[in-house]
Amino acid sequence: MDVSKYIHELLTEKGEVSVPGLGRFTGTSRAATPDSLKTLLHPPGIQYAFEAGPAPADTLAKHCSARENLPLSLAIKEIEEYVDGCHFVINKGKRLEIPGVGLLFNDPQGKICFEADPGLETSGDYYGLQSVGLHPIKKSSGYRTAKIIMVILMAGALVFAGFYAASIASFLRQRLSFPGKETPAQQSETAPTPSDPSLTMPDTAVLLHDTAFTGNDTTSVHDLPPPAINPEENPSTLPQYYIVAGCFRLEEGATKTVEKLVKEGYPARIFARNSQGLHMVCYDSYTVKADALKTLHQIRTAKDPNAWLIRQ
Repeated sequence: MDVSKYIHELLTEKGEVSVPGLGRFTGTSRAATPDSLKTLLHPPGIQYAFEAGPAPADTLAKHCSARENLPLSLAIKEIEEYVDGCHFVINKGKRLEIPGVGLLFNDPQGKICFEADPGLETSGDYYGLQSVGLHPIKKSSGYRTAKIIMVILMAGALVFAGFYAASIASFLRQRLSFPGKETPAQQSETAPTPSDPSLTMPDTAVLLHDTAFTGNDTTSVHDLPPPAINPEENPSTLPQYYIVAGCFRLEEGATKTVEKLVKEGYPARIFARNSQGLHMVCYDSYTVKADALKTLHQIRTAKDPNAWLIRQ
């Protein structure tokens, strides 16, 4: 029985094979690798290795028994005789060749070493690929010219966009300054004087303009009382930095996560929905970025390495 043939079959089909009394052969996928010294890109393949030591006999023995139509006990005996012959050759300082697999030999310290057959390291998926040369890409003068033209076009587009935006802003300011059908004389009577700060219209009053002019109502925007400002609603005190625990398509999943985190002591809540419509759950929120980063580090270290920070 040619045991070496069946070692090769199992190694190429299964990616590993154990030979009792000798050791274990294994194969692992190898990605394409660049060689900077030779300026080559070597194709992907399979790298094989051998580890000497005790190994189970079942797989190889069953494979040999099935292929040779022999009793399992007789297949095991044939494998033992083959391994004894391998040790005899290796211990005499010679190199043992396993056809299609590689060479086994002792190093100066008496350790069994393995040198894979070059043909074995070519996977069937990559068969036929050769190493290719690596050559740096040189940018031509045409590329530089195209890049300069692109920069000029982008600059022109930005200038045009700025001019267009300024024109729209000027038009809107004029529309807001002359509501309804007031005459210039009426406008001068109702317009506040810039020298009197008490008459300066707050920015938020402009937002009331659309609601003030409905139907035939021609009440001037300057006749509206200034909006009340609550000192407690200072934007600088509102939460800006959120430590995100996760995003959920279903609100039910987000709610369950909030309940779990609250039980663990976090002031968790659903604080927003993102552009994909996912419900965003946070551990906590802060107005100071340094405080948020400190808590984020603690959460990543102790609980959730995937937690992250968002500012809103």
